[in-house]
Amino acid sequence: RIIGFNPFESEINNLPEWDFNIDTELFEELEWNREIIYMSMECHYGVWNEVSNCYPEDIEHKEGMQKYLKYCKKNKIDIDKIKEDVGVNEIEDIMKFMDNKNKNREAR
Repeated sequence: RIIGFNPFESEINNLPEWDFNIDTELFEELEWNREIIYMSMECHYGVWNEVSNCYPEDIEHKEGMQKYLKYCKKNKIDIDKIKEDVGVNEIEDIMKFMDNKNKNREAR
C-alpha cells in the first residue's frame, strides 16, 4: 500500500501502485530536500525494480536517486536485506548506480 501525505495538511491519500512514479514522487521530492521517514522493505523492492528497469534513460531526477541510494547505504538497505525481508531471489543490485563520491564516503 502506498500512502501519500503532506505534513502541512490533514489529508492522507491512498495511492494505487500503478499511479506512483518513483521519479517524480520520490526522487524529485528528495531533490526538494524532503526526507524519507519510513518505507517498507516491499516498497524498497518496488523502487529497486523500477530503477533497474528505467535507469538511466527514464530517470530524470538523478540527484534525487543518488539521495535515495545514500539513504539506503546509511540505513543498511542492500540487496541481501531486501531479498531476505521480502522473500525474493531475483533483484538487481542498484547500488552499482551510486556515484563514486557517495560510495567512498562513510554513511553518516
